Amino acid sequence: HYSCMGLKIVCLQFNGITERQVESAARDGAESWLDVHAQNGYTPCCAKCEDEITEVITRLKNIPQIEPH
Repeated sequence: HYSCMGLKIVCLQFNGITERQVESAARDGAESWLDVHAQNGYTPCCAKCEDEITEVITRLKNIPQIEPH
């Protein structure tokens, strides 16, 4: 990964997808690295970011959701 102005970039080679974009896409229902690319308007190029994006999605899925009262 690469950091630029405090943002962790997980897809550096071609698309520049940040960890925040991955988190946002996951909260909006993305279940795979391909979903994250699609929700951000990108086409995957080389799959070098697949593991890191998948790791972020998995981490977010393991955080208990708080339901509003």
